[in-house]
Amino acid sequence: DLLGAVRLNGRIGHIKYGVLSAFEDDVEWQGENQSAAPVDIDARGRDFAALRFIYEDSTNQNFSLGYLGTFVNGPIYDAQVHGLDWHYLTQGGKWAMDLQLLQSDVDEVSGQGAIFDLSYSVDSRFQHILKFDYFDEDVDINDLGFLRRNDYSGFRYSFRYAGRSSPNGIVRANRGAVTVQQKYNISQGQVVDSGIYWRNTLEVTGRNTIRTALAWLPRHYEDIDSRGNGAYQTEDRIWWDVLWSTDASKMFNWSFGVGGIQEDLGDWTGQYSIGLTTRPVNSLMIKADIKYKRRDGWLVYQGSNNFGAYNGINWQPAIELNWFIVPRHQLRFSMQWAGVRADEQGFFEISNASDKLIPSPRTRPDYDFTVSLLTAQLRYRWEIAPLTDLYVVYNLGNRLPSLHEDDFSSLFEDAFDEPLVESFIVKLRYRFGN
Repeated sequence: DLLGAVRLNGRIGHIKYGVLSAFEDDVEWQGENQSAAPVDIDARGRDFAALRFIYEDSTNQNFSLGYLGTFVNGPIYDAQVHGLDWHYLTQGGKWAMDLQLLQSDVDEVSGQGAIFDLSYSVDSRFQHILKFDYFDEDVDINDLGFLRRNDYSGFRYSFRYAGRSSPNGIVRANRGAVTVQQKYNISQGQVVDSGIYWRNTLEVTGRNTIRTALAWLPRHYEDIDSRGNGAYQTEDRIWWDVLWSTDASKMFNWSFGVGGIQEDLGDWTGQYSIGLTTRPVNSLMIKADIKYKRRDGWLVYQGSNNFGAYNGINWQPAIELNWFIVPRHQLRFSMQWAGVRADEQGFFEISNASDKLIPSPRTRPDYDFTVSLLTAQLRYRWEIAPLTDLYVVYNLGNRLPSLHEDDFSSLFEDAFDEPLVESFIVKLRYRFGN
């Protein structure tokens, strides 16, 4: 349980600062020993802190130099991460450079990383962006942050464009980007991510919007899903997506989406979505959407160097309500559910000789599974004064074990009727001084 948290931020001259800390209560479990006698198991809670300092000078050019540090003190190990960031923007705004350097020290293991971004704006319609990443095998910021993966270096180039507006034509506005990227794992020198992406947004008559995306993903090595038990080569793949949405200023705003992506072994997964946003009165907004995904040849890790190939169905409904009851008083409700049913269609293992996935004998009759994950929140917000708010929040969540004999309606009902997590939070955010 969370004992408490505090945040402080402000500014002194050219220097802005921020401090955030949080403290967990000690954890207690009740168990039994081998003689079936009751046993109490205790563990000390963790302490978290984050520090942020940044110096800014915009006299001639926009320039800033900052530090970000995170600290976690726990019963098993301590984790510290230090980062420096430098930002520079020329006076005309054509050139922008960003550099970030970081070092982590987790359980007495140190790692380093760096990110460099360079962008050049030809004019208001065209822009070039170049990005380089480097994270060694030991860098780890996940105790109080998020890093998708370490052990890689790579680059990404993007060309962004925006067409001239044509108020009287069918196409009112057009913008998009073409991106090329490639990443290597440092330990093995293998290509682990590669692709050419095109994304485009059209605004057409009636203020309707059409978003399209298309990508070619050349074969590469998948070295994360096996949890350190080897890497396998994927097939060349294609990804595409189309989304159409109606005028957002109307009382009813609809969106419809369809897309597809090839799985690692070449089979296709289709995805479909429909959404509705309505504002029956100015003080009330209701948003609901549902996503459906049909997966064929979906690879799921099964332990050691084994994978199962699945045909599966995934439903993801969501609803959100925002009601501004009276000025400075807001009530918000949101709920999301994800349900998956997957039927195993084949069993594979990574071949050390060829870096391929090859058929492997099963160790049990089937590996079918289900997923049912529910999150819901009801939040009341009272704006006592500018930047001073009182929040009263109720959270509900659940994640059911695999029940592969249940249908989707049963999975949802069980997740909602027997929540695994319930919490009630009161939070006050207060700003003092100028």
